[in-house]
Amino acid sequence: MARQDYFETDDGVKICYTVHRTGKKPMVLLHGWGGTQLALNLLVEQIKGDYTIITYDHRGFGKSDRPTKGYTVDRLVLDLKEFLEHLDLHDVVLVGWSMGGVVSTFYLDTFGKERVSRLVLIDNNVQILSDEHYPYGFYDGTYTAKECMEDLEKMHRDIRLFAQEMPEKGDMVLNKDPELVRAYVDKVCAQNPDSVACTAMWVSVCMLSLEEPYKRLDLPVLFCHGERSTYCGPKAVEYIKTLIKGAEFAEFPGCSHFIPIEKPDEIAAVIEAFAG
Repeated sequence: MARQDYFETDDGVKICYTVHRTGKKPMVLLHGWGGTQLALNLLVEQIKGDYTIITYDHRGFGKSDRPTKGYTVDRLVLDLKEFLEHLDLHDVVLVGWSMGGVVSTFYLDTFGKERVSRLVLIDNNVQILSDEHYPYGFYDGTYTAKECMEDLEKMHRDIRLFAQEMPEKGDMVLNKDPELVRAYVDKVCAQNPDSVACTAMWVSVCMLSLEEPYKRLDLPVLFCHGERSTYCGPKAVEYIKTLIKGAEFAEFPGCSHFIPIEKPDEIAAVIEAFAG
């Protein structure tokens, strides 16, 4: 039976985490921007192996505290470090989806692989913004600093203004069903009652590039990507293959950026085969 608890970071923020079940090998899954650990439940339910499976809400999201500070990738990386130390986890299979993958990658780049044995990245582009150096950012390379500033203004006014555009821009499977779109937007808004964490974390992630951290990864890596994802399109995936040496790549036909929701059984099987 799942057990929910809290741990407190060194700057006094209480982080809500869930131990879904216990087993021989720890697996920690990190959710993406605008979501909570609940977004990983379908995937968690499909993982059948002998794992201790743990998820948590990043600060500012879900049931974790909503402080007025600490909304940067660097701070979320430190939260992850303190969390792994709090539970004294070793030989972890670390699974990061979207923003969770950014945090996972920078964690390894900052603190090394002492506690982590394998890394799974789910649809993680090199960077969000397209520019002269990297033309393969979000929305098939069309997302520039100008579009980012427009989105930040929408988030600041009303998170719904931004959330209702995501299904179409992200080519989500649910985009074909208006009722599912409304349900998705309602869920995003309910999980993010204020825009502080969303806005600040969007800024922080948009300012970063994973190019050099990807090159420095020195552990087994599985990179999962959606065949129809506009967040990490085909050209981005081909470029990432030149950065992460020795990585395994798994494409999910018919999937967008939201593989853990669209095909949780298939991605669970791929992750388990990789994790051994």
